Amino acid sequence: MKRIGTQKNSILKRVLINIPFVLIVAFSAAFFLAGAVLIFYCFVTAAAFKSAMISLILIGAGALCVGAGLGLVIAFKRYYAFYDKQMGWQYPDRKQKEEVTSVEGKKPLKAYFSLSNVALGFLFIGAVFTVISAALGCISRDKWVDAIGPYRESHGYLADVQKIEMSFYIADPSTYGYDLDKIDIDLTSKQAVIVFTNDEDKLGYVSVKAYFSYENQVTFALGDKKFSIKETPPPETQKTTVDKLLFFANNLWRSPSDKQVIVYLPEALKESVKINGEHIVAK
Repeated sequence: MKRIGTQKNSILKRVLINIPFVLIVAFSAAFFLAGAVLIFYCFVTAAAFKSAMISLILIGAGALCVGAGLGLVIAFKRYYAFYDKQMGWQYPDRKQKEEVTSVEGKKPLKAYFSLSNVALGFLFIGAVFTVISAALGCISRDKWVDAIGPYRESHGYLADVQKIEMSFYIADPSTYGYDLDKIDIDLTSKQAVIVFTNDEDKLGYVSVKAYFSYENQVTFALGDKKFSIKETPPPETQKTTVDKLLFFANNLWRSPSDKQVIVYLPEALKESVKINGEHIVAK
């Protein structure tokens, strides 16, 4: 299409006026991609979790993303008209937009499927599904655990992370000291945090606190003046295509503290006990 310039524009103006184009295209592409992924995972999770709540929140969020992307397409077209006006571009060969004519006061069906109406339709559907999902409990963590828990348990994981607290008696009555010389730590996905304390409830003990994603994720043993901490490998299950797509499902509910094994030791052992291993932080 032939374009005619009717004015001169500075280089700075040419650069600045194109920035909104880049932002609109980038955000629009991001919304469309997010919408497609969310709608796709709606069907994946429906097959795996069999939860209406999760399916509705995913398809609702996906529809909202698509609606937002279409809204940005409309913004792009309107900004393009503003751009031409500001830059002084004219298109003598451009065809004028045909007006939609009504028959006996009625608009043809295609008139209702304008880009703005389609965008509003997606936004409306997304809002409705999101509200229904909220009513089913998607804002409650316990509802998510109930929905995803059976899938996790079928793969050898706990439905929810489990907090473990244990204490091992190490005081030596014969010497009024402590029967502990060494701590061996063998962790892969977790980090050991060693805390020396004078708290009365922890004197005379090695106390540990950890969060498990599966049974016996970390084992503890005391014997021969040695305390051992060892992380066991995760459950091995046959992975289907759906399982591969839901690779993140067995790592849900994990916060930074879940990746730590906190070990409390009496302050008196700070200079004498030997700690072996990696991924260790001492306080």
